[in-house]
Amino acid sequence: MLNKNNFGTNASEYVDVFEGGEWASDAQKAFSLIGGIDPISGTPKMFEWAAGGLGGGSSKSNAGWPLYCNLSGDFTATVKTANRNIITIGSLTAFALSEGNVYAGSLIVDGASIPVSDITILGNDITFNSITDFSSGWLTTSAVVLILYGPFRAYDSSYDAQKTLDQRPDLKTAYIELCSEQDVTTSWVAAGGVHDVSDGTHGGLLVVADVNTSENVSIKMVALDSLSGTEYEIADGPGTIPLWTTTPAGGDFMALYSVAFPDAKYVKFYIKCGTLNTAADLSIKFNVTKGI
Repeated sequence: MLNKNNFGTNASEYVDVFEGGEWASDAQKAFSLIGGIDPISGTPKMFEWAAGGLGGGSSKSNAGWPLYCNLSGDFTATVKTANRNIITIGSLTAFALSEGNVYAGSLIVDGASIPVSDITILGNDITFNSITDFSSGWLTTSAVVLILYGPFRAYDSSYDAQKTLDQRPDLKTAYIELCSEQDVTTSWVAAGGVHDVSDGTHGGLLVVADVNTSENVSIKMVALDSLSGTEYEIADGPGTIPLWTTTPAGGDFMALYSVAFPDAKYVKFYIKCGTLNTAADLSIKFNVTKGI
């Protein structure tokens, strides 16, 4: 069976496969068949070749894959100091490096084309086995141009700019009621129960306040280690939200307050006033913004 190790000798098996054109050589045809296997999906792809032989001076265009190049900043390609037939790939984040990505690409070192058909990959190191003359071969300062084929990129259709897709878009849960017309006291009183915010980063508190003459009214958020666990004061975040100090000039009001969640799975809210006078009452609704 034809594979990356024997295509140079067994390519004649595939003489009758290609239709609609002529191969320059059996080896060139074999490389096209092997190089035409999508390293990501395994789907066969076919290259179109320009003049040139296998491994050097050839140009090929791919109808489906995008190319990645170290000169474009897609990754770094550095000749290894100890073994100068090895190139180390760095900063490659678009895909995991495999032999198929290299077979389908090309390599030029100091202006000379290097065969990419006989390689070994170990981690981020690509060994080009056809290069054996290390002493007069590549140098660590050699100019390297390496092209790899990889997965599809996303582009903005208007500006042709590469997109970054947000894999965790913000989703806001529906508001739930914490309390309705609940009177404040001079002690902390629970407003509703315990809420799971493990998938959330922040949320909103919709407050409808019947102010009356109470002063220094606040909402406090505490963190819990379990649904019915110990309550913890929040030491490094906005644990307490002041609603008003003295009686607002406009009297009763409605307002939305944003709150950032602590690094805890559960939270609970309390309300309190500093001076009771005629007790204020609060109606509070709560939501969570989280990612999928």
